[in-house]
Amino acid sequence: MKDIISGIISGAIDGIVDSILKAVKPFKKIFGANVVILPSQIHRNWWHMGKYLDKPAMQVSSGWHVTNKSDKQIRILNVYLKNPKTMGTVLTRKIGSNLHGFEFSIPSNQTSDLAVEFWIYPPSKKDSEAFKSDVIFVDQYGKKVVVKNVNFPYI
Repeated sequence: MKDIISGIISGAIDGIVDSILKAVKPFKKIFGANVVILPSQIHRNWWHMGKYLDKPAMQVSSGWHVTNKSDKQIRILNVYLKNPKTMGTVLTRKIGSNLHGFEFSIPSNQTSDLAVEFWIYPPSKKDSEAFKSDVIFVDQYGKKVVVKNVNFPYI
């Protein structure tokens, strides 16, 4: 009887651990020892068809939480999509403020938010099609941080 109860408890614990790992896996994006990047729960990823010079263009937007675990300030200077290779704009939230800008660093052992925007011209997708791409962040030291297979739902 003791072996049966032990087996049931062990199986239940394994199931709980598996469930937790599956729930956390899509949100855990750790790159190197010094930077942790997680998708924002407030500024979600999306894309929509816009216009550039009166021609269709994809507007792609995403938000991220970035934690600097190093002993130096970091700045995310560039961001781009892998496919199609597209340079974007990244704005960092100033610590203690809702102000976002190019000039703000993330102090040591602090977390901030990034607002990221891309324009893809000509569009690589049609209205309402699914869009996924790797997102590559680059800091002031040239270190690349890759978030693979990011989903951008059409809105």
